[in-house]
Amino acid sequence: MKKKILNLTSLLLIIYCLIPLNLFSQENNDFKPSGNVILRTFFDYHTDFHDHRGFDITRAYIGYNYKFTPTLQARVIVDGASGKNSSNQLVPFLKNAYVNWNYKNWDVNAGLINSLINPTQEKYFGLRYVIENIATLNKIGQSADLGINATYKFNKIVSVDASITNGEGYKDIEMDNTMRYALGTNIKPVKNLLIRGYVDYYNKPSDTVNLNSKKDLITMNVFVGYDNSKLAVGAEYIQQFNNKFIKENDFQGYSVFSTIKIAPKWKPFIRYDYMKSTSINDKPWNKTDGSLAILGIEYQPTKLLKFAANFRNYNYIKKDAEQFIYLNAEFNL
Repeated sequence: MKKKILNLTSLLLIIYCLIPLNLFSQENNDFKPSGNVILRTFFDYHTDFHDHRGFDITRAYIGYNYKFTPTLQARVIVDGASGKNSSNQLVPFLKNAYVNWNYKNWDVNAGLINSLINPTQEKYFGLRYVIENIATLNKIGQSADLGINATYKFNKIVSVDASITNGEGYKDIEMDNTMRYALGTNIKPVKNLLIRGYVDYYNKPSDTVNLNSKKDLITMNVFVGYDNSKLAVGAEYIQQFNNKFIKENDFQGYSVFSTIKIAPKWKPFIRYDYMKSTSINDKPWNKTDGSLAILGIEYQPTKLLKFAANFRNYNYIKKDAEQFIYLNAEFNL
């Protein structure tokens, strides 16, 4: 872990030193460099009313963001609850460590950065502390990875984003010759409506699997979202070809959701996911094939706190249907 942090710190220092000096000339004379602490925690209590119940903590972010100039800042975040070892003890991981440059129509991040596959959908759903979006939940994409991404906004209607990352994610940082290339575009044809398309390509070395069955991994998704001050609606379709780089080991799925603000502090929500996998012998292989339905309500007493009570029905093909009641909470400073 110490070696990984040292490597990332060295990378960030190199990136910082390579930034053209003329970027600093963009400073406003009234600007004063400053930073802020980042604290964010997700925890829950859940029960199936039988033999499965208990408290859990799924995220515990602590970090710091420092703004050097009006256009240049850096962020480091450690997640103390994103993994567990064989003894079921929490294992901390470095979640983010990157430099951000934001100037006019450009937004560039380099280091251990957030993935491009999730943020748009999570923003519309607005309930990341309750459950992950369909891609992360089914391990289709990584939430963060080592690399660089850039977004360019052509106008109020169209923007394009692209990234080059290692592909392994933030829990398995490895300097090798593999790369994951991603490209996305956002289109806002009318007010409050967004259409997003995304595709990524990931090539692994030939020694990862048998050469005869090895195929490069390709992921695609399309998202349509609508939101205003009261209502948010979203629908996403996602498909991945050659999961784990195995030929014709494919799966696809969709997720639809809606939230509505019925009062200043109250927001009911609903979501439905469906996944299906196929293989070269036409047999499903994904353990989460089937559906997930969620119905709940969020209560936000203050800006820093959120609570959500929700009912979940897991109806997966490879196991009996299960029903859970969840009580989720988020603290975000």
